[in-house]
Amino acid sequence: MLGPRCRSALLGGVLCLGTAVTAHAQVFESVGVRAQGLGGAFVAVADDATATWWNPAGVAGGPYAGAIVEGGVVNAPATPSADEPAWRTTTRAVSVVLPSMGLSLYRVRVSDTSGAVGIAPAALASTLVSSYGLTVGQSLGDHLVVATTLKLLRAGTRASVPASGANPLDAADALDVPLARSGDLDVGAMLRLGALRLGGTMHHVTEPTLQSGLEPPLTLHRQARVGAALATRPRGLGAGVLLSADADVLVTPNPSGDVRHAAGGAEAWLAGGRVGVRTGASVNTVGDRRPAFSTGGSVRVSSGLRIDVARTMGQDPSLAGWAAGLSVNF
Repeated sequence: MLGPRCRSALLGGVLCLGTAVTAHAQVFESVGVRAQGLGGAFVAVADDATATWWNPAGVAGGPYAGAIVEGGVVNAPATPSADEPAWRTTTRAVSVVLPSMGLSLYRVRVSDTSGAVGIAPAALASTLVSSYGLTVGQSLGDHLVVATTLKLLRAGTRASVPASGANPLDAADALDVPLARSGDLDVGAMLRLGALRLGGTMHHVTEPTLQSGLEPPLTLHRQARVGAALATRPRGLGAGVLLSADADVLVTPNPSGDVRHAAGGAEAWLAGGRVGVRTGASVNTVGDRRPAFSTGGSVRVSSGLRIDVARTMGQDPSLAGWAAGLSVNF
């Protein structure tokens, strides 16, 4: 029987012979507490600092200046064991918007034991993507805004043989992932027609491939999403209501299986705009439907300071988890 060092060497050799690995991480819903509370229907909303992720064109219609700091975790199953596939997505984000410009740092890590890089299911794998972005937008007439986010990526993937008795996801999270650098580009557009907004965006326009050391190349494939949003004020409710819907155009690989989400959500602001409540739902339109349901809320601590929370449940492991954030607007 091979010892741990021999198994690690053999595993590394197998990986070096492999082809480029697709990043198992960045579904659109990985970032954005408000977006997650709306079930992921946010491309045509994108009116806060997370527009730098969801739709760069949204920076032109948000606050004069603002910032959001947030984090979240998706963990499936909730109590992983060494005998079944498991994965965890952790997200940390800081985004700042200024007039028609945004700055962002997004760090998304996906750790899994599901054989995500084409090796034995018992193997651990961890993919880490850090994105440093500069978002700029341009109005074309009175209704249309187009924008782009120029990104510097530091990303990579690492696989290993699990240590005996260790929590597999904790062990995967602890892997030292070698990182390579690459430029990248996101683009977006937003059309505003009164209370109706239509949006579309694409991540990873250049489809960068990154490789560091002896680890396999990591390719970030294009992701595209379209959406619509309607802001209304129903009679008798006494609060503004936002209705939104989104749909992925392309398929995104994920440790839980390929995903292409369609989502819808609703948001209402109550108590004079001091309390926000939201809900949403999504389904997978490729393979198993795996419905998921979201709830979320916001509390304005002061005129410019807001706390956001979101929780997603259901049958889609790529979404089920929690997120919280702090938003400052001027």
